[in-house]
Amino acid sequence: MGRARRIKRILLLVLAINFVVAGVKIALGYLFAFGSLLSDGFHALSDGAANIVALVGNGYASRSPDKDHPYGYHKHETMASFFIGAMLFMIAAIIAGNAIRGLLSSRSPELDIAAFAGVSATLLLNIIVAAFEYRLGKKLKSEVLISDSLHTRGDIFISIGVLASAALIKAGFPRVIDPLLSLVIAGLVFALFLRIISFSLPVLLDKKALDEREVIDIIYKLDDDIIDIHKFRSRGKKNHVYVDFHLITHGDKTVTETHLLSHRIEDELRRVLKRDIEVIAHIEPREDASDSRDELIIIESEKLG
Repeated sequence: MGRARRIKRILLLVLAINFVVAGVKIALGYLFAFGSLLSDGFHALSDGAANIVALVGNGYASRSPDKDHPYGYHKHETMASFFIGAMLFMIAAIIAGNAIRGLLSSRSPELDIAAFAGVSATLLLNIIVAAFEYRLGKKLKSEVLISDSLHTRGDIFISIGVLASAALIKAGFPRVIDPLLSLVIAGLVFALFLRIISFSLPVLLDKKALDEREVIDIIYKLDDDIIDIHKFRSRGKKNHVYVDFHLITHGDKTVTETHLLSHRIEDELRRVLKRDIEVIAHIEPREDASDSRDELIIIESEKLG
């Protein structure tokens, strides 16, 4: 099964689970007037929306390059991750808003044993889903699966906050503990937003994707005829990187030999770094470069004469 299809199946499974979890939490939150639980339910609902964004991004990212997108659609997955991060920011704001309203409210929320058990069950389910999705995201080098698992991790933080609020209120703490814990949860969700942005935004802004010194060392070891490498650049995602550089080699090499050398470099980088890497090498012959400089000096001298 292809990478894109595996990611799609995982996301569809998580989507179904998230909508069930969201429905249970929102119903219990309204029933027991529990702000933390209601915030938890809306966040779980946003998990489903995040799954849909991830599915759309993965669908576009799996497309082959075409005339309008000659570099392919890989960044659509990164863009989906960015949107999931933005959704977490919005959820953090909603939770903070609910917490402030809770501070101003006079109602005292409480959960009965059945509701407590329901939240505990959904918490356990979310822990399993988040761990499963994150592990496969790492394995498949999928930004969108990792981002989606972090979104679900936010749901875990909220559920823990709900249970903590219920337990503390039952133990005799004032009802204000619920909105205060909601503010803490909002901060944790905001931290998840920052984490997603930290690995999606650099890709969208074409930050370097590989360590220049490491890659150049690999290339130098490949062929003794490689004299120098300069103007090195890299960009892309963890699973798909574009590299281009200028390479100086001996001028007596044929076009076929230099063409094969560039392919050997690409194959070697893929083997060593274990990534899908596309290489564009601008070949510069050493002797020809020297001759060109000599000719330029002679022309300039003639002009001065």
